[in-house]
Amino acid sequence: MKKLLKQIMYGAGQYARDNLSRWMKQGINPLCFADVDPQKFHTFIEGLEILPLDEALRLYPDAKICITVAQQNVKEIYNYLLNRGVGGVIDFPDDVFIGKSCSRLQSNYVNFFTDSLSACCMVLRPKISCSDNLRKDLISLNQLCKKIRDKLNTGEGTSCDGCPEIRDDIWLDSPTYHFDFATGFKGDLCNFRCSYCTYQQTLVKKLNVDISVLEIIEQLSDIIADTADVTICFANGETTINKDFDKTIEIILNRNWKLILDTNATVLPVNIERFANNILWILSSVDAGTAETFYKIKGVNCYDRVVKKLNSYHKLGVKCILKYILLPEINDNEDDILGFAELANSINASVIITSDSAKRHTRLSNRAIEVAKQLFSSCTEHGLRVMYSNDCFNEKDYALLKYEGGY
Repeated sequence: MKKLLKQIMYGAGQYARDNLSRWMKQGINPLCFADVDPQKFHTFIEGLEILPLDEALRLYPDAKICITVAQQNVKEIYNYLLNRGVGGVIDFPDDVFIGKSCSRLQSNYVNFFTDSLSACCMVLRPKISCSDNLRKDLISLNQLCKKIRDKLNTGEGTSCDGCPEIRDDIWLDSPTYHFDFATGFKGDLCNFRCSYCTYQQTLVKKLNVDISVLEIIEQLSDIIADTADVTICFANGETTINKDFDKTIEIILNRNWKLILDTNATVLPVNIERFANNILWILSSVDAGTAETFYKIKGVNCYDRVVKKLNSYHKLGVKCILKYILLPEINDNEDDILGFAELANSINASVIITSDSAKRHTRLSNRAIEVAKQLFSSCTEHGLRVMYSNDCFNEKDYALLKYEGGY
């Protein structure tokens, strides 16, 4: 826990707003906020005035400057403050690590598989086998992540070698928990037959699994402290049709946990109004902009139904993220690209463009590269936020796409 220190909080964005009360409980004593954005000057966050940095330093010359921005901006702000000549008084509200790491190694991120726990969903991932003691398993995974991080910085070999997410940076130790459920638990179902997906085969192989997501959520509820910040991500088939979905949601509501839904949007839960405010976002891999192509990919003729349900989520104020998986000779045409962009625009969705996970890291054809660029352009013309996901793109293709305008 931080000592009671008087701090100028540098960075007056959403990250600071979301974490201010927690930092104050930890002993931070904020005097004011400082920021570079003139539109924020002399406005307030929880009664704390936002000032230009020079003015804040004049008012509080003996204060520490506490960097209060999200992980992706920490190094930039740190270097900016160094260039301003205040490096000797820079502090952070949470513990930090400087060196080679990644956001998953630094966080309390757990990806649940039926036989293991992982700190990552990449192909090369640190993981441990499950035991009958979940509390012990969570501790073991955390220790493994720290061990891997240490080895990365001493030049020893690790399971993370070669991962593009590993980089030198200033890393915040995340106080939040993120629990992500993958495929194949007892009771998991999917009502699609996507051409690129191996989920149906996964279900067949794991019919003998004797633990459900609900049972794990119940254990987590007993383990995790009431004050903890927890996000649950369901990526285990179409979770909204699981018979235990309502019971699982009740636990999440009672604990006031946050929720991320990977959904095909064919079903809008009957009690959605009760937990819509707990949903950080839904992620739906639509992959098409026409009903014909949607049917070819998904094996189910329900494109119009999905569009309707996505609009229902949007009307409830739920943030929507739509994914477009590039599939050569199937959805690499103008009708689908423009139709998808129009759908995304109609619900103000963010967009993720990626490639087929079954052909992970395979080089794309020149045509596929051009299609990716056209899709990016079509979505950004609507003012939408678009990103290329590096989970499946070949490293060279990903670098080329980012260089030519991608996030």
